[in-house]
Amino acid sequence: MNPYLLVTLSTLAVFSWHNIVLGQAVLDTGKKLRVDQTIQAKLDRMMGGIRRNDTEEQADKKLRDAVQDLRAAHSDADLLVQIILHQSAVKDEHVMIMDDLLLFKLVEKLNSYKIMEIIVPLLNNKNKKVRRKIYGLMDGCCEGRPTIDFNRIFSMMRAEGGAIPDALVEYMYDRSPGEAMLGYMRYYKIDRFSPERRNLLLAEREISNTLWKHQFGLLEPHKAEPSAIAELDKLSRSKHWWARLYVAHIMRQHRGFRRPEIIERLKKDDNQLVREAMQFADKDSK
Repeated sequence: MNPYLLVTLSTLAVFSWHNIVLGQAVLDTGKKLRVDQTIQAKLDRMMGGIRRNDTEEQADKKLRDAVQDLRAAHSDADLLVQIILHQSAVKDEHVMIMDDLLLFKLVEKLNSYKIMEIIVPLLNNKNKKVRRKIYGLMDGCCEGRPTIDFNRIFSMMRAEGGAIPDALVEYMYDRSPGEAMLGYMRYYKIDRFSPERRNLLLAEREISNTLWKHQFGLLEPHKAEPSAIAELDKLSRSKHWWARLYVAHIMRQHRGFRRPEIIERLKKDDNQLVREAMQFADKDSK
């Protein structure tokens, strides 16, 4: 197969943040995902016109022309959503890849704030294919060096008066519980030289060290260092919901950290996001 066709959005979605204007409208969380039959029919025709034996140049021209034609009649927001829906419905691998490349050509000229403004309201979508694609776009918006970077989200959150959708919180903790927790620590400006900040940083580092050992085969995945469990237990008693949410997601994502006493404590937590993250424990018991 032409190597061009193997390029996916996940390797191309690197968006520029220098054009972001903070302080714009608060992210809308009330949008619903609806299929636009007119756009879907256009996408079907356009994808049908891109043949498997097209050269890289031919396919690229067809995709650029498609974006131009679509933009002449529809908004970027509508197109982004409809391309995601189109890809989630098709079964042909060639069309899926073309949808990916079409989506990249659509978003490459959008700043990350605009992309997030469109997709954050869709993070709650229950369709796994749609959700996976939206998470991939969010990863592009939060690209960091060397890992994911949520500082931009917290900057946007601060500019908008602190409001942040639950689905966006869930995304951050799903992708990187440690970065999310430390992001909240910085957001709430916990004193740089306070024992509280020191304890949060040391706890995250101790736990991440065990995760590093899991990653490189230095410790079996079902095990955890006693020192890491001790730190996890302390965090599970934190007065900060965002620290307890970190514990919930670490246990959800890594079995080696699960301890009955911590699980039972957080299943009864007074924060809804923490309780929802702990639903894995109920599934495990069945």
